[in-house]
Amino acid sequence: MGRKLHIPPPVVKENEAEYLEELAKISEAQNWVEKHSVQDKSSQGETRIIKNENSKNAESVFNMFLALVYLILTSGLYFCIPVVIVIIWLGDSMQ
Repeated sequence: MGRKLHIPPPVVKENEAEYLEELAKISEAQNWVEKHSVQDKSSQGETRIIKNENSKNAESVFNMFLALVYLILTSGLYFCIPVVIVIIWLGDSMQ
């Protein structure tokens, strides 16, 4: 399952024409890329900060805070009430 590596022949007088033809193709391709490339020079080197006025980040954070408080209070009640009942029941039975 070995791969065969294609190694081009060395540049010598016999294959100089082929080599120069490949160089011409590469040069032509690079020229085409440069010709058809577009650069936006208006924003180079600038840092723009855009403030989104429609942002609801503060409202979302507040809603998450309320949900967390609700979870803590309800879980506290569900765990504390049975403990208080057991303490009262055991306290009455000890006397």
